[in-house]
Parts: sequence; structure tokens; C-alpha cells
Amino acid sequence: MAAMSRGQAAPEAAGHKPLVGYMIVGAQKAGTTALDECLSRHPAICTALIKETHFFDQDVFFAPGPPRYDLYDFFFSHWRGEALLGEATPTYMFAPHVPSRLRDYNPLLRLVVLLRHPVERAYSQYQMNVRAGVEPLSFRAAIDAEDERLTAAGDDWSPFSDAWRCSYVQRSLYAPQIERLLSLFPSDQLLVLRTEELARAARATLDGLQAFLGVPLVELAMPTLPPPGYPPMQPADRAFLLDRFADTTARTAELMAWDVGDWLR
Repeated sequence: MAAMSRGQAAPEAAGHKPLVGYMIVGAQKAGTTALDECLSRHPAICTALIKETHFFDQDVFFAPGPPRYDLYDFFFSHWRGEALLGEATPTYMFAPHVPSRLRDYNPLLRLVVLLRHPVERAYSQYQMNVRAGVEPLSFRAAIDAEDERLTAAGDDWSPFSDAWRCSYVQRSLYAPQIERLLSLFPSDQLLVLRTEELARAARATLDGLQAFLGVPLVELAMPTLPPPGYPPMQPADRAFLLDRFADTTARTAELMAWDVGDWLR
């Protein structure tokens, strides 16, 4: 059966729609959009109508009363019998209140994480905000202001809050986020990939991902992405962040049993 394109109307599918079985939960600016698009082409997978549903990070869907899973189900209203439902919302790994909600929704959920060089990821997020017109500060000034901004935001995870928008350093501190996921889900339900490895060995990485998701192996290809098109980072800013991330990068390498020497320069 061929996978449907997003937004296409579908006849009512036979059988009972399953729970969402996998989520790409992070990290932001690590390639989650391209990976989600890639998986949307798999004939056994039905991906959400939109990328980044943000259902599980918004309190309005969880209080008062029981979670409004009926509203979440809308994102898969085009399902026509595919074996697996999945979505991608990279805030899910970072927002501390989300992983427990994911477990409550589906304890068997499989989580996919993409991790990019932490310095490059932080700078890419900053440049995204500059292009969107929501970041007036220089990169170094934004980094220096981050703790104050996040403290002021508190638990406000509404769209475009500072907790969501200005977390350049914090989102690149990968080890605590992975440890939080592993405190709630068994390790065999978590697949952590490196963005750089996906670029170097896409076929092997995508084959391993399909095995992890339990879907038939088909030939998938990552979409071709244009060059970033923003100015290079200042060497002093890079050196500052490499030092800032050194400890958590070492912890990430230990957790994943990875050689991340290229993340140290």
C-alpha cells in the first residue's frame, strides 16, 4: 500500500487505529524535519498531518480533566490502515514535563533522537530566530542573557515563550535530556542517532531506524537540504561554547558509547 501524502483526504480505514507508536522527540535543528519527511514516504507508516503537533507540551490539552487524546487523534485522521503512526516534535525531549506524558499515553512508545554537534545546533537555532525576527540580540549577547530569560519564563511553554525560543545553550546539553528519557522508558525503546552519521551513512542509518521501528525494510532517502545561508560563527563564540559544553558532551559520549571527538572542535 502506498503511503498517503499529508493532508490528503482518505476513505475510512478498516480496523482499529493504533496508538502513535514512535515519536522523533529531538533535538531541534538537528535534522528532525528531514527525517520526518523521509519516514512519511514509508508505506507502512502514517505520519501526522503536520510536523510538530506540540500536543504533549501544551498544558491546555491536559487540564482540567483527563488528557484530550481525541484532539491528538485528529492529526492522524488521514490514517488508512498503515501499521505504524508517528510524529516529530523536537521540543518533547527538552521540555521537562513532556516525557512522563508520553509514557502515560503509550508506555510502549519508541523514541527517536537526533543529536547534532552541540555548538552548531545552538547557532542554527539562533539564526532561525534571527530570520524569524524574534531575536534582537547578537549571538554572544543571547547566550549571556539565556539564564535570565529562562528564569523569567519559568514554566511558560506557550509558543514563542523564552523557555521555548531562547534555550540555545540548554537545548544542546544533551546528557540530562537523554537521562530523563531513560528514567521513564527502557533503553530498547530509545534510539539516539547522530546528525553527522546520518549524513555520512544515510542508507545504513535509515535501515537501522526501520529495524528499530519494526517496519518492513524499504529503500529510503533523506531529502536534499540547501546550505544554511547564514554567516559563520565568530571563533571566540565557538571557543566559549566548546568549553561550556565539554562536560555534558563527555557525559553524552559515555551514555551512548560514542566517539564524539568532532564535537570537541
